[in-house]
Amino acid sequence: MPVASAAAEDLRGTMYMVQPADVTLYGKALDLGNPTNDNLQVRVCWDDANNCDKPLRANGISFPPTISFPATTCTSTAAFICHGFTYLIPTGQVGTVTPRDGNSHQMFVKIISPTNPGAGDKLVDGSPWPFTFKNGTVAPMWAPNLETSPSRLTASQLAVFANSQDPYSVGSGGATVCTVNGTAIKNDGVVGYYVQKHNVPCGNVYVFSLPSLKNCPSPPSSCYISQALLESTVLATKLPDSIQAIAIGWVNPAQVSPTIVTEGQRSISAVIANGKWMRGSSCFEGDRNLMGQGPINAYFNTASKAPFTDYGLRPTMILAGEACATCQSNNYQGPWVADVASAKATIDAAVAAVDTDPLGGNVYWTLTLDSRSQTALLVSPLLLGSGLSLKVNAQILDLRKSSNPFNVSTKNILMYDEASPNFTYTGSNFLPGAGIGFSVTSTSGFLPYDGNQTNASVWLKAGAVAAFGSAIEPCELLTYKHPDPALAIAHYLQGQTVVEALWKSVRLPWNGNFVGDPLASPFSLAPGAPGTGPRISPGGAVNAASFVQGPLSPGAVFTVFGANLGPAVLAGLQLDSSGRVATSTGGTRVLVNGIPAPMIYSLAGQVSAVLPFATPPNTTAQVVVEYNGIASAAESVAVADASPALFTIDSSGKGQGAILNQTGTVNGLANPAQKGSVVVLYATGAGLTDIPSVDGDLTAGVYPKPLQPVSVTIGGQQAVLNYAGAAPGLLAGVLQVNAVVPTAIASGAQPIVLQVGSAVSPAGVTVAIQ
Repeated sequence: MPVASAAAEDLRGTMYMVQPADVTLYGKALDLGNPTNDNLQVRVCWDDANNCDKPLRANGISFPPTISFPATTCTSTAAFICHGFTYLIPTGQVGTVTPRDGNSHQMFVKIISPTNPGAGDKLVDGSPWPFTFKNGTVAPMWAPNLETSPSRLTASQLAVFANSQDPYSVGSGGATVCTVNGTAIKNDGVVGYYVQKHNVPCGNVYVFSLPSLKNCPSPPSSCYISQALLESTVLATKLPDSIQAIAIGWVNPAQVSPTIVTEGQRSISAVIANGKWMRGSSCFEGDRNLMGQGPINAYFNTASKAPFTDYGLRPTMILAGEACATCQSNNYQGPWVADVASAKATIDAAVAAVDTDPLGGNVYWTLTLDSRSQTALLVSPLLLGSGLSLKVNAQILDLRKSSNPFNVSTKNILMYDEASPNFTYTGSNFLPGAGIGFSVTSTSGFLPYDGNQTNASVWLKAGAVAAFGSAIEPCELLTYKHPDPALAIAHYLQGQTVVEALWKSVRLPWNGNFVGDPLASPFSLAPGAPGTGPRISPGGAVNAASFVQGPLSPGAVFTVFGANLGPAVLAGLQLDSSGRVATSTGGTRVLVNGIPAPMIYSLAGQVSAVLPFATPPNTTAQVVVEYNGIASAAESVAVADASPALFTIDSSGKGQGAILNQTGTVNGLANPAQKGSVVVLYATGAGLTDIPSVDGDLTAGVYPKPLQPVSVTIGGQQAVLNYAGAAPGLLAGVLQVNAVVPTAIASGAQPIVLQVGSAVSPAGVTVAIQ
């Protein structure tokens, strides 16, 4: 369909109209310096500022080429007018030229005021403006700006700050690692441990005497260090020009209170990174709503190898570790307190993963009705549409009709962007030594924490090595104040440290705290373009019920994580001509010592199969994934007599088991089992059977039983078993156990453990008892 504008025709030649699914735009425009109640006009321009004659659909209403927004869309003051707008997917064609020539084109917004046209008008948000439009796919204009000769920050370029008043920071009874200005830095504190594990030079350690705020509730003024004290201590210290980044070796204080009250607080990692107080990042300054703006991060999406040398910025991260003895599962009510053991676990994971170049990490964005989830809409086309790397599997968790959290029990999470108040972390598992989590809520970066929103330390507790959270209310411009996952992933995959990747992904980082291990760098520098063949992640063959690495056993259902293992859309199990489960689905086969395994499902990032019963125990098996005739390198897997694991209701390997009550209903806290009744458990990993099991059989008529003895404890008490054998109607390799609930155990969620021979199932699975 030809365009209506001759000028546009001359500009780009033959183009076509936008189709309904092409564009979804979100934004907010500020009209500063104009009279109250002045209408703001927004014009959309393709490729040049004069091509602004395209009608759009905003807030469900069709508008002419010039769109006017009344000032009543938000609170106004004498010096401030704001106009919010949302461009929805049109129900029909829109008169906007869409380049279909295979090239990228930029789209801009021009803001004018009838009273004061062109004077003082400013666009500050628009998710994003400008952006590129290529082949009908919308993507941010800031494509990853990667290094041509990749390198990354090293321990010699990192300064570590310690607080002499805080035992979490400097330790108390451990071995002395460094002595700085008379202060012994011991390895039972986070600074000494970090220096020791990462080989940071002792000359890079700086000691300050700052108040340590114990059990600080959220958010009284006593939780903040004052701007004046920070300026007279930390910021007054002259660092060598060779220092390019900073690690803060304490959990609190994590916020800074201003000398001028109207400027609002700042996150401590931002102020220290900036090297001085930055004005303009409060929500309000006098009667002007600045929406929490601040200086644009000059380091944002650069190819810089030396942020301080190039931009005067030292990316900063807090070596956080917190624990909450009183918190229950997914309950953020504290108090959270500094915990060296948690910090050490994060550091150990990061060190162990350096240059392991893991594959198959899962990247998620949550998309809810919470307005903060616009991040997902901003970045998804770039990452999902471009096939950024075979190292990651990226997806958006679909729209929910509320802002409630998603239950994420998926394994090998590389990045999780939470767009609702809480992260449901039970059962989740981050890619070892590589995972990143961040929340776009108001107080997630407030440390220590005692509130009802995701605490940044939760990400680390769940296995991430780094996280980002708001330490100060972010106000508006949310898409600019939190990491852009597409940019963070792109820089991270190039081999840069996590502190570089995260700081390069936030345009306005001044309200947030970066926490974790700044030198985490699991991806090899300048990795070659991934091949098209399947690749198994190191240690990627795991028990499908528990997702625990370790030995498998004959007949065990197992899952293999990696990249390009199967199709983009899940392919389920198929039956062959004999009625058995086929050894191929979706073009994928799994070979164990050369023997094709029955296939349960196949997907690009993970596949599931059953270890052939002919696999000899007490040996090492070679697992190969073959997709479209191309075979992966072999992954070695230990094989034992038994490797029992209970299936769980959310497929996480922890929490509520996949258990039926005696009545045939699904067991759970809302439907518990009666004491003395029978519960039906499902498991795998029982090993060889008395009647030899046949690969791929669907159990019927004959019910093989494990050769080794089977037992179950519920609530620590031995349960009587009525049956333990093949599960009727299910695939050979799935074990069914009918157990009688002991009458003397407590009510509620009780731990349940399966034992086959001398092998026991992993802890953490529960059954609900009346």
